[in-house]
Amino acid sequence: EMLRAAEAARSQFLLGYVRLSIDSANLRSAVRSARMGKGADFLRRALIPGGNVSLDSITAAVTGRGELTQVFSHTYLEAAAASGAEAVKGGALTDFERLCDNALTAYLTQGKRVAFGEHPLIGYLYAKENELTTIRIILTGRLAGLDSDTIRERLRESYV
Repeated sequence: EMLRAAEAARSQFLLGYVRLSIDSANLRSAVRSARMGKGADFLRRALIPGGNVSLDSITAAVTGRGELTQVFSHTYLEAAAASGAEAVKGGALTDFERLCDNALTAYLTQGKRVAFGEHPLIGYLYAKENELTTIRIILTGRLAGLDSDTIRERLRESYV
């Protein structure tokens, strides 16, 4: 639905953000699916079409016919994919999740240089959403009894 709305808006910047969001969701699904030991059929049902990365290449990487790092190389999600590959082997998901969100922030930050148009509005809305995520991370970390350094490690880059 977001992809159709972005296409209807005829904004390449918004379309790029939505496609990157889809790729991020697909990468997260791929990593979680691989960690759970699910097969290609399960993953195909979880993936969302419309991103920059083909669903077949993601499925192939998870089922052993490729690597996530290669599939997402030269994209904003390159670092997240490398962290996801480590998470599949049993590493922590917190760094992986943070890197996925930071990739979206990095994409939207390029719109800061545009004075007029939809770029500042899209960035502002994302910044507000990011602030809520930050508050949620801090409050959840405090409720879980985590120390300040651990909570700080989990915070996303801000869109400032």
